[in-house]
Amino acid sequence: MQAIFDYTPWVLRKGGRTRQVVVESSQASGKRLIVQLEGVDSRDLADQLIGYEIHVDRTTLPELGSGAYYWFQLEGLRVRNVKGVVFGQVDHLLETGANDVMVVQPTSDSVDDQQRLIPYVEDEVKTFLDDPKTQFVRGPRTLSTRGTDADDSAAFVVEDDNYVSARWPGDSYLFAKKFINLLEAG
Repeated sequence: MQAIFDYTPWVLRKGGRTRQVVVESSQASGKRLIVQLEGVDSRDLADQLIGYEIHVDRTTLPELGSGAYYWFQLEGLRVRNVKGVVFGQVDHLLETGANDVMVVQPTSDSVDDQQRLIPYVEDEVKTFLDDPKTQFVRGPRTLSTRGTDADDSAAFVVEDDNYVSARWPGDSYLFAKKFINLLEAG
């Protein structure tokens, strides 16, 4: 969870509003993160930031290995089946728990005007590639240094009361620890 502190500045977004902020200081406190933002020096100013999403500049993200992609890198890609039928383009991805889902919006050259929800799992993704053997590269099945059983300091997990969430494979060790703690406390 504390890995978010490694990325600065933050871009806060809510509706159509965007605000860039700099983290002056930060610390974890139990299940919560505490930050002091530059220029936010009163409770009233802090209350105005409730409901904003935290984003980071893409250039601050670590480079990924061959065949690995951040979700935002998939957005805008054209989606078609093995017969070349165009379904549209990737609008965004959803985290559902069981597997991630690509939300595909129709385009002017789509076969129809239907939005599609396509599971982002290896077999499903391969069905949309012209040459799966060369276009699909599975990364190593081992976890990167982002999080390991011995060192999960770089992992990122969100906790809120009875809710625990993680996104990247490198977060799984920390997620498992937090989830077990939640179950044992319940």
